[in-house]
Amino acid sequence: MTSASFIKDKKSFAQEMQWWPRERILEWQWKRIKELLEQAQIAEPYYRKLFLDLGIKTSDIHTWEDFALLPILTKEDIQKNSKNLLAKGISAVEHRTGGSTGQPLRFYLDSDYREWAHVSLSWGFRMCGFKGWEKQIFLWGSDYDAQPHKTLIGHMMDYIQNVRFIDAFRINDQELKELAEEINRHP
Repeated sequence: MTSASFIKDKKSFAQEMQWWPRERILEWQWKRIKELLEQAQIAEPYYRKLFLDLGIKTSDIHTWEDFALLPILTKEDIQKNSKNLLAKGISAVEHRTGGSTGQPLRFYLDSDYREWAHVSLSWGFRMCGFKGWEKQIFLWGSDYDAQPHKTLIGHMMDYIQNVRFIDAFRINDQELKELAEEINRHP
């Protein structure tokens, strides 16, 4: 099955899910949390060691209150253990933050995350009345995130999708004025 068909399935699921009663959503969320915890305990060295050190198993976690007792994963934890947070057997791509706090945070995203992110973004735009062919301007603060848009393929994709990607850290006053005029010309 292609990524496009997985995304289509996720879109259908999200459309169906919006009408679920609160109880059903909470049941689904709990089921997904339990699956995630079980996968983490089995496939991720960081969580396998954490659970062992805490003397717990995922089967000990029965409620949201139990779940809340797990230590919060901090930025420092991720920086020190990024490779050990990567689940064995999962294909993931390294990403990072822009480093606005001084140190970029490196982390991994799998295809399931990327598909859900696409569904969520398009869903949010649609809920705001955006139509896919309308012009989009992204004012972004991370040069790292802007890199794909600076390549030939990135320029072509942006053109096809009617997207303009602007690096907020590198825009000067004249460019900002021109951007405001461009936005005003396209209501």
